[in-house]
Amino acid sequence: MAELYFLYLEDVDLSWQAWLNGYSVLYEPSATVTHFSGGRFYRGDLVSAEQYLGLRNFLIISKRFFGSDGERQAIEMLRAFPDRNLAEVAIGEYFDTYKDRVPTDYVGRSHKQVKILGLNRFHALRKE
Repeated sequence: MAELYFLYLEDVDLSWQAWLNGYSVLYEPSATVTHFSGGRFYRGDLVSAEQYLGLRNFLIISKRFFGSDGERQAIEMLRAFPDRNLAEVAIGEYFDTYKDRVPTDYVGRSHKQVKILGLNRFHALRKE
């Protein structure tokens, strides 16, 4: 499944799969990881790959773990995204290339950790 993501949110998918299959996902607070996004190579006239892939992969995660209802709600959220053009391109690529390839084998499983706050707002999709 991670091959659908290429970059961004593949770690969320793997963590959720572990939780929903009864495993623990551990956090090591003393670990240090530095992730450089853009940095000195960033140009204002280029779309951030991180932002674009994050939006597209948000749709993949939403369908995979929350089914067609999650997919619908994710599309609504993306259509309210400030950069509407970027969101529409991500939605278009999702429908053209990914929608039919996303398995929904986790739909209906619940776990208190399967949520994310912020732009993705997955907690709003899970019916408790």
